[in-house]
Amino acid sequence: DYIKNLNIDIAFVVGWQRLIPVEILNSMSIGSFGMHGSSMDLPLGRGRSPMNWSIIEGRKYFHTNLFKYDDGVDSGDILDSFKFDITNRDTSETMHFKNTLAMKYLIEKNLDKLLSNEFKLKKQRDIKPTYYPKRTPDDSLIDWGLDVYELERFIRAVTKPFNGAFTYLKNKVII
Repeated sequence: DYIKNLNIDIAFVVGWQRLIPVEILNSMSIGSFGMHGSSMDLPLGRGRSPMNWSIIEGRKYFHTNLFKYDDGVDSGDILDSFKFDITNRDTSETMHFKNTLAMKYLIEKNLDKLLSNEFKLKKQRDIKPTYYPKRTPDDSLIDWGLDVYELERFIRAVTKPFNGAFTYLKNKVII
């Protein structure tokens, strides 16, 4: 009720990992817009930790999407996208830097159109969506059965700002 009574025209929701109630979304005259990235582009790669998964899976590109929120999980119509390379030296930290710059660019590029309510949205591709699961610190346990290339990508994917890859040596945690 508090948010609905603020009479908000437009909102940007970035980094929020919860669904926004539809009554709040409907209370905004222009809408609530968010960002979601995916290495395969939406609707593939919805859900949690897409940058980490992109490195782990050895993907080469990442699409940052500015979309209008609806009541689904990363399912809203897209206003604009920005694609950038994932290099073999990127880590979760460098991916966050790149994605932050992409998000800033998308908002700056589209802000005037949004504020004047003169923008066009496009539907996400009409294919079955895929979803990445949430990652937790326990998911950073090293699987020594992976080949060296998979291990290296895994370690880059869970480093700063996350907890880092870890293993056990004589019952002691080694990060």
